[in-house]
Amino acid sequence: MLTAQLETDGGAQKKFAIKQVECIDQHQANVALKEAMDLLKLRHSNICTYKEFFVTWSNEVPSLFLCLVMQHSGQGDLSALIEEKRQKSEKIRDTVVEKFLGQMVDALFYIHKQNIWHRNVKPSNILVTSETSFMLSDFSTETLMKDELKWKIRVEEEFMQASWDIEEVQTKGIQQLASFVKDKSAFPYLLTCTEVIALAMRTHTDSLELQVEGCTLLLEILSQGNSENNADQAVLESALPVTSAVLQEHLQNGAVAESACSALWALALQGCLSDSDYEPTAALLLDAVRMNPERAVLVKNGCLALASLVRLSETAALAILLDSKGSGVELIEDEYHLHLDEPAVAEALCLLMNEMVQYDEVMLAMRSHKMEKLLSEIKLQFPFSTEIQTLVGATLLKLRKEKRFV
Repeated sequence: MLTAQLETDGGAQKKFAIKQVECIDQHQANVALKEAMDLLKLRHSNICTYKEFFVTWSNEVPSLFLCLVMQHSGQGDLSALIEEKRQKSEKIRDTVVEKFLGQMVDALFYIHKQNIWHRNVKPSNILVTSETSFMLSDFSTETLMKDELKWKIRVEEEFMQASWDIEEVQTKGIQQLASFVKDKSAFPYLLTCTEVIALAMRTHTDSLELQVEGCTLLLEILSQGNSENNADQAVLESALPVTSAVLQEHLQNGAVAESACSALWALALQGCLSDSDYEPTAALLLDAVRMNPERAVLVKNGCLALASLVRLSETAALAILLDSKGSGVELIEDEYHLHLDEPAVAEALCLLMNEMVQYDEVMLAMRSHKMEKLLSEIKLQFPFSTEIQTLVGATLLKLRKEKRFV
């Protein structure tokens, strides 16, 4: 937001606030300008008055900008007031809160009656004009609001790219990108950020905070892509090697390993692994579970990731069976007994076993490990879980059916 000061004919100084909004092209700028014209007719004591709109070109960016000129409050906004009170451990008086709510409801009722929508009501868009007086400001047009997320995300992405070697900047950038995750309309734009997130994680492998934040954000993006079934496989390619490298580097750090396992699970669901990735990824996930046996969420997500790999390839199932650091089947049994009261862990283990018995060679090995006994034990432990009962029943049926034909 810019501030402009003009001198009137009488010599008085008047201040105006100018908001610049970047537009994609001339057409969007013209449409947004036309939509914004309705704001000029707003006349309400609790609504910031708009004075003029115009479109200008910036040679620095370069890009077109719609400029909205409005009255200047000079008192700051509600966000700053809240932060000030928080710093001083003070409460905002009840009478002030009551006046604020009344004024905002009245202002919103006024604009809605004229079929005008604010679209972005938040503390930083509410000006404080006196101790008990507030003003709604910073309206947005429908056309610009549709692309506002895109521009905000692009700013963060470019900021990270410009300061790729500064850990604090990268961590802050990832946190800012994560703040957009809950808005589903941001998904297409966040998806294009996976490479810059991966670069940050690859560059700053010694920053545990960045690794956890990065893996968590990748998981959120990948999970949305899986639910909407519209992720760009090419864009996600960079996420697998960096997530695997992060997990390898931080196997003993439970928080990082947990986030990385979750991200690998999402990548497996997206089908981002090639044939050559199944064995090393399965071995890495087993290592993560083995190194952090008491972390229930890690064990659950690690097993779900392994189940996804096994569903795709027998190579992954054999990697679990023949792992050089110990039998994966024995690890499954150990984890179940360690998390006896965790139905989510038991369900993930049952899903993994069910996927493994689909391959004859693996099924025979599991039978030799007395897995029928373990499955029967799980069935008795969770009699009211439909999911566990179904998985156990199907797995036992497969083991016993094949046994009759031996």
